[in-house]
Amino acid sequence: MTLLKVYKEELLLPTMIRENTFLTTDETIENSLKTFATNRKLKGTSPFDTFLENMVLKLRDATGNYWTSKKEVMKNLAATKTFMIDLYNSAALPNQTEEILPLIPKTYTVTIKEIQDWTSEQFRDRTQINWLKFFQIVLQKTGLTITEDTEILCADTFGTILYNLINLVEKTDPDTIKNYCLLRIFLFMAPDSDSDSRREFDEYFKGLNKQLYSREEYCTRKIIDLAGTASLSYAVAYEYQLRYFNVNKLEKAKDMIFYLWNSFTDILSNEIDWMDSDSKSHALNKVKNMITLLGYPEKSEDKEDIDEFYENLRICNWDNFGNAKNIRAFKMAYQLSQSKSRDRTVWDKSPFDANAYYTRATNRIIFPVAMLNPVFFTGEISILDYGRIGSIIGHEITHGFDSKGSTYNEDGLVKNWMSKDSKEAFNKKAECFKEQYNKYYIPQAQKNVSGARTLDENLADNGGIRESYKALKQYLLDNPSSYIVENYTDDQLFFIGFGTMWCSDASDSYYQQLATYGLYPPTKYRVNGPVSNLEEFSRAFNCPIGSNMNPEDKCRLW
Repeated sequence: MTLLKVYKEELLLPTMIRENTFLTTDETIENSLKTFATNRKLKGTSPFDTFLENMVLKLRDATGNYWTSKKEVMKNLAATKTFMIDLYNSAALPNQTEEILPLIPKTYTVTIKEIQDWTSEQFRDRTQINWLKFFQIVLQKTGLTITEDTEILCADTFGTILYNLINLVEKTDPDTIKNYCLLRIFLFMAPDSDSDSRREFDEYFKGLNKQLYSREEYCTRKIIDLAGTASLSYAVAYEYQLRYFNVNKLEKAKDMIFYLWNSFTDILSNEIDWMDSDSKSHALNKVKNMITLLGYPEKSEDKEDIDEFYENLRICNWDNFGNAKNIRAFKMAYQLSQSKSRDRTVWDKSPFDANAYYTRATNRIIFPVAMLNPVFFTGEISILDYGRIGSIIGHEITHGFDSKGSTYNEDGLVKNWMSKDSKEAFNKKAECFKEQYNKYYIPQAQKNVSGARTLDENLADNGGIRESYKALKQYLLDNPSSYIVENYTDDQLFFIGFGTMWCSDASDSYYQQLATYGLYPPTKYRVNGPVSNLEEFSRAFNCPIGSNMNPEDKCRLW
């Protein structure tokens, strides 16, 4: 909507990356729904099929409909599955059967009244949708005032997709739509429901080779919003920063971000020869306008603010299922309440998500407090910190200038600010990275990395480490190091910090999924790929020219 002395053992602080821990339970279910729909399977013996069938039979029994035979239940489920497939493919692959009236203007915004007028003209008496009432119901808990003049930001395919979805709903039995809605609710609520539902969910998770957590750990991860959008985590952050976190780390992290920004600016200004001056000017404006949200929101430092934020959230120590519903509703209301704001300082991520984000539409980086743990950031060993969290900061900055980021301007609006000649040079240099990563083989999957699919992450990895290395050099000039590590140079320490950050322990199935769907290469190549493109690495470890870690032809963009 409108919108010190260091000993060798201290160098080895690995990030133990366990398979698929970056997916929430909601994301896992949504992925299963997507996989089911795109494969167009109505029947099967996959873990998800079994989960669906067992849940609908359980719901039949729980509602006392014992007279409904299993055959009838499975028939209704088959109809629901068909609707699921049609629903996804109607949205993902628009296919009109009649002329569709134009809806989306060049501004990519339409009012609710314009959508209503378009629907009435397109469908006439075939549908009776009241869009104003619809949006008012959906957004009633957000505090937003919705009128006919409320504007909605849309993609250019919105009209076609909307047409197909309305068509699908109109031709589908209302009971099937109701069954689909109820089934989604109970699937997503299963982990927080009764013991039978949790057991069915656990079997489904195990069937996908996902990691199961104890009930205590599951609940802890849920309370702190370990991944995804935020709900209770802002309250947890209040206690964490008050009692446990060394707030001095925030100042040191701010200094590091300052050096990284300056590093990227210097690279843009003085080292990039493939971009014309006008495109450079736009790029410099973009990095200048980029902001970082660091640690946790300001409300997590103020008891009164945090109490006010949660004043309408009802939590009872005797009602786990009710708590889960209320937390889910609160989280959704909070997310939707931001839909009418372009305030880039508003947090929408959990401070305890061990990840960093760059958002193109806001031109901002979110750096949660979870990233300031000793695995990434000691706050004391500057050289290692630059190799670890410094390269991550650089990675996120570079995302603003990858193949997709380069189509968003400094305000986060879709705009091609790069000239045609500069874009052609960009694409030519990007091809080098595609070819480089295409050669990396994943033996566990018996496939090579997809250089095209992983391009943006590879560009960010390569740019990030180069920017962080340059930033470290300037930092050491301004703050001469007093740290001593026997037998290691500063440059070697930097690259050791970078490499050990990506230590991982993953199963063959994880690598197989990564090779098929992943946007990242395996962690081995997230290390070897970028450092083999840096002459500074080859010099630091005396890698002979022409070796795997010091190829004659190196790739560079930023």
